[in-house]
Amino acid sequence: MFIEALGIDSKNIDESFLQSLVDSKQPEWKKLDYKQKLPFSHKVVGKKITIDFTDIAKKEFLKDVSSFANASGGVLLYGIKDAGGGIPDSDGLVGLDIEHQHEERILQTIGDVLRDWIAPRIPGILHLFIPVHSSKKCIYSPLPKAG
Repeated sequence: MFIEALGIDSKNIDESFLQSLVDSKQPEWKKLDYKQKLPFSHKVVGKKITIDFTDIAKKEFLKDVSSFANASGGVLLYGIKDAGGGIPDSDGLVGLDIEHQHEERILQTIGDVLRDWIAPRIPGILHLFIPVHSSKKCIYSPLPKAG
């Protein structure tokens, strides 16, 4: 799938591509938004993950998604720290602590919120986990323009 917002095929998005966005200080724009953290907190106890998605966090997440969908689409990148003004911090590729066995639950949570709170549904939303720093991940979420 070609991602117009970043000018790259999604299969070519990897740690080196994400690092190039940080190194070049690629600013956010109407089709690109950096997020250092997920819109919800999660805690792992033993092998179980608990997710806390507050109403405030849900509203912010849904605002981000719906603004891209109502405009011309765009990309949310989770795990990149913003230095201010939409410019990635020089150490901006921070990644997220997400264990492989919890990826599906995290995606399910995001999908449930989108399904339950956005109407009409936005088809074709996909989220990819991009390994970074050998033990962390970024989440790449291209969002298509709605209907």
